[in-house]
Amino acid sequence: MFGDQVGDLGNIWGGDGLPGRSDNAAKYRTPSFGGATFALTYVPDQGVNDANAYIGKAEYVTGGIKLGGVYANFGNGASKSDTKVAAMTASYDAGAFSVGGGWQRETDIGGTSNKDRDKYTLGTAVKLGDSGTIKAQYSKSNDLSNASNTSADQWAVGYDHAWDKNTTLYVAYAKTNNDAGASYTSYNYGHGDQGVTGLVAGNSPSAISIGLVYKFDWGVLNR
Repeated sequence: MFGDQVGDLGNIWGGDGLPGRSDNAAKYRTPSFGGATFALTYVPDQGVNDANAYIGKAEYVTGGIKLGGVYANFGNGASKSDTKVAAMTASYDAGAFSVGGGWQRETDIGGTSNKDRDKYTLGTAVKLGDSGTIKAQYSKSNDLSNASNTSADQWAVGYDHAWDKNTTLYVAYAKTNNDAGASYTSYNYGHGDQGVTGLVAGNSPSAISIGLVYKFDWGVLNR
C-alpha cells in the first residue's frame, strides 16, 4: 500500500538485509492457469562464491481475492549459512475498500545459524469519492530467536489523490518504534536513506513525505 513511499513494508520485511532488487536476475513467469500463476527467479554468483539466490512465487486471483506464497534462498558466501525466507499474503478488494495482510519467516539471517524471526503486516485502504484513497498499514518484526529486545513495529498512514489517469498526488507519514537492540527505519525502501546518518539502535524514526507521481509510456517505435 505504501510502495515507494515512506512507510514501505520493505522497511520491516526487508530490514534485515534482504535485497529489494537484484542485478543480472533471470525470471520466468507462467501464463495464468485458472487464476493461478507461478514464477521462478534466479540470481547467479556475482563475484562472490556461494552467493547465488533463487526465489519461487505462486499467486492465485479470483474476483477480489488474491493469495500469494513465496520461498527464497539467499547465499551469503562460503562458510556461511544460506538465508531462507518463506512468506504468505492474502488480500481482498471490494471496490470501495480493500484489506490485506501477510506473514514472513526468515531463518539464518545474514548467514548466522539460528538467527531467525517472524514478521507480520496488516493494512487497509478506503476510497473517498472517485479520486481519493485513504490508507493505513501496521507491520511488526518479532524478536530474533537468539536475542531479546530486538523487535520493532511500524505504523503508516497516507492519502493518495488521482489527479488524472497518469498523475497521483500523495502525502504519507510513517513511524517506526524500535526496541533497544533494533534499528529499522521508516523511510529507506520508500525514498532511500541518502544523506541520512546511520540509525542508532533503539531510536524510533518517523518521516513525512509529500509528492507527485506521473506515469508515462514512451517508446522508440510507434505502436
